[in-house]
Amino acid sequence: MLALRPIQSILAAWLLSAGCATPVPHVSQHDARAVADSDQLKSIAITEVGASLRQGEVIGRVKSALENLTWGNGYGYYHFSTGELDVVARREFEKAGWPVLAADRNDNFTGYDEGAAEILIAAVLEDLKVNLSYKDHVFYGSIKGEAYLKAKWLVYSTVERDVIATFHTEGSTEATRGSNSERTFLNGAFAASVRNLLASEDFLQVVSR
Repeated sequence: MLALRPIQSILAAWLLSAGCATPVPHVSQHDARAVADSDQLKSIAITEVGASLRQGEVIGRVKSALENLTWGNGYGYYHFSTGELDVVARREFEKAGWPVLAADRNDNFTGYDEGAAEILIAAVLEDLKVNLSYKDHVFYGSIKGEAYLKAKWLVYSTVERDVIATFHTEGSTEATRGSNSERTFLNGAFAASVRNLLASEDFLQVVSR
């Protein structure tokens, strides 16, 4: 029995390290710059939110279980993708009064009238870290955790027909009271990164008339 103790110690140490959470940075949060006169800005359309993350790339841990969180996993309870993030971005623009084009439900291809926009904006998720915890393995209303992401923004001018500026922003979020969906954390961190973009004086100058 004594001979088993070193092996048991190694196994216990491995299990402990396997269950450790991924470090999640917490970044400064800025309020979006409110726009009083939208006529002073060029019309904007959010075209696409993509990701440079690899399919199946580990982005974090479920702290209440020995399980990784991966990007693009469509199976089980955990699913992280860029779906809905264009809507999240549009909402943040609209809440601050920015002249972003609303979705055109009659357009089945792009979701908006691209031809009416002077500025097209696309985002690429470059980094994502998420830690989640489920209370007593009950999923609905019991998810706690934190998320961080880094996004690259490409600003395209339809007049100049070229990318005229590139920006990088970060965003983070944390929920300690419990949420119903793991997407709450991805959406929350992305919304924070959008607000940080809208707080940028440099971004304002690029889209001003």
